[in-house]
Amino acid sequence: MYNMTVDEFHTYFVSDLGIWVHNTNTDACDVKLANHLKYFDPEVPRSRGIGGAHNREEFYKNNVNTLNIEKHPSMLGIEKVTYQIPSLDGKTGEVIGWRAKKYIKTIYDPKVISDADYIKFGKEAVNSAISKGKLGREWEGYDSKGIKWMGYADSDGNVVSFFPEF
Repeated sequence: MYNMTVDEFHTYFVSDLGIWVHNTNTDACDVKLANHLKYFDPEVPRSRGIGGAHNREEFYKNNVNTLNIEKHPSMLGIEKVTYQIPSLDGKTGEVIGWRAKKYIKTIYDPKVISDADYIKFGKEAVNSAISKGKLGREWEGYDSKGIKWMGYADSDGNVVSFFPEF
């Protein structure tokens, strides 16, 4: 990780994902967040379901039992998925069924909304939330289209995840 300041610019874009960053430590849209949103995040405990992988294609690379899919009422390409993860044999590691616990995850279809656009709308919601004060562990904000987003921040106020609310 690098800390740097860009002269004369308060915000700027980095990486091929076009991630938008600030010259302050309150920025929520960094490479780690972008990777969490797109790819499986092994840092998230398995007890919380599939970590990261809000990108629909990446989410379904995981072995999940989909129980229900609800489409967002106003944002195309956004779905709320209710799912189960495999139950594994403690000795062999083989799948022996599905855990009873049901998990819920909001995912986006990259064929409808690009990774960069998902991040763009999410960062708009982050900035909306920041404009109301310091981000708490859980926060909510609105993107430029008026869609409500929910998210999580760590103890330092860095955003670790966000998604459109239903």
